[in-house]
Amino acid sequence: MHISSSKLFTIVILICINVINFLGAELSRFNPIVLNLLQIELFIIYIFVLYVSIKRYGVYSIKTGFLLTLTLFSLNAVFFTVFGLTDFGDTALGIQYFTWETKTKMVIIEYYILFLSVFYSIALSDKVETKENKPLLELYPNDKAILLWARRAFYFTYSFAILYSIKYALAVLNIGYVASFQNGVTMTGPVNFVLKVLYNIFILSFYLICSSEEDGKKFDKCGLLYISCMAIHFMQGSRAAAIIPILFVLIFRYEVYRKKFNTVAIGIFAVLLIIAMQAMTFIRVGTTFDYGGLPDTIFNFLKTTASSLNIAGYYYQYRDLLNINNLPYALEPIVRVVSIVLFPDIMAKGQNLEMVKMRASLNHQITYSLSEEYYLSGAGVGSNFIAEMSEFYFPGVLIGSIIFSLWIVFVSKKIRTSRFIRYFSALFINQILFAPRAEMLFDSYTFVKWAFFYVAAVWLLTGKIHLKRGIHGVMEGGKLDNAVGGTYG
Repeated sequence: MHISSSKLFTIVILICINVINFLGAELSRFNPIVLNLLQIELFIIYIFVLYVSIKRYGVYSIKTGFLLTLTLFSLNAVFFTVFGLTDFGDTALGIQYFTWETKTKMVIIEYYILFLSVFYSIALSDKVETKENKPLLELYPNDKAILLWARRAFYFTYSFAILYSIKYALAVLNIGYVASFQNGVTMTGPVNFVLKVLYNIFILSFYLICSSEEDGKKFDKCGLLYISCMAIHFMQGSRAAAIIPILFVLIFRYEVYRKKFNTVAIGIFAVLLIIAMQAMTFIRVGTTFDYGGLPDTIFNFLKTTASSLNIAGYYYQYRDLLNINNLPYALEPIVRVVSIVLFPDIMAKGQNLEMVKMRASLNHQITYSLSEEYYLSGAGVGSNFIAEMSEFYFPGVLIGSIIFSLWIVFVSKKIRTSRFIRYFSALFINQILFAPRAEMLFDSYTFVKWAFFYVAAVWLLTGKIHLKRGIHGVMEGGKLDNAVGGTYG
């Protein structure tokens, strides 16, 4: 990879700025003035990074999406203090405000993450390609057959998926949103079992459509149906489960098909969505939503969603209270599949004392350590990939940021040429966008589950899985049959 002298100079300057900021904050013993200067500088740098990302890659790109969710879930808490709108450090647990030392560390950590965003934006990526898509990596020989069966399964199971989603939402509403995390949601009986299987087939068929060379207009139709089904999760109080599919379809259709939505229409839709999500925040905890006007509603939404920055503060200020676990927090999603296989009863019960002792989840550990009653009620403070990396102090944040940045670059480049990345694009993109609010790594159980379904579906439909690039057609009886698989080049 070649890096021009101008890019290298920019990187060196940014490194020097970070070192000066870090040393200045340390030598000043975290003086409030230094904190204010860091916040202002962070705001200026972020505006520059966002401008670069939008200009080079577009508003709907994965990289710009990550910067926007980083702001939504974390950086807004810092930026509001720059303009004197509010002070970050408010907690859901009623704990005292963070000290100046903790606040400064929180800002510096965010600064490192932002610096790495500049790093991959400037040095690791080329400008977005506007030419036709390159041929997809051929993971199976008969793309047309896979796509045909995926479409049929998608439309056939759609109504059943809707029905299952409604039944599940009603089951959650029956016990309460927060209580569903305490005891889990159980839907027994043969009818529910069949509906769940059909629901999984619906999701699988959509993933297979994403991994195929589907026509853009046909994908839009499938994407809207997929969103309409996932939007039912909103009924049960799950804002993320309803919003994630919308963001995914927007980004996928841009990254793969280079399609955009009307900016004004997206803006209006976003405002309406914010009002709905803010109303759901009140409704799911049993309080009445008081609409105080559009500006107040938007401001309160941005303020509450930026609370993920507090996770880093919790960890720094109360790390001595956390339960000791031999596994790093960032690696917990990787071993989760093992935990589910070995301890299915514990993992299915919801939030309980056994789960706290077994799992190295930062969300579970922080919530339980700070308020046992709050945790056992089914509530949680959430997680933050920055806080997870903070376990290894600033070197951990820096190295983790580099790895995370390289991962974003990899997914952004491969989503147009790799069937594997396309198939798992919903999992990968959602993990990238929600890392500021959740864990750094994607869930291993979800990955293994859909990988198994992928191999099973492709094997059943084609009888083989091809792993070579540039195969023209399929060998049948010693002859090359171009009529089956088509030409991939």
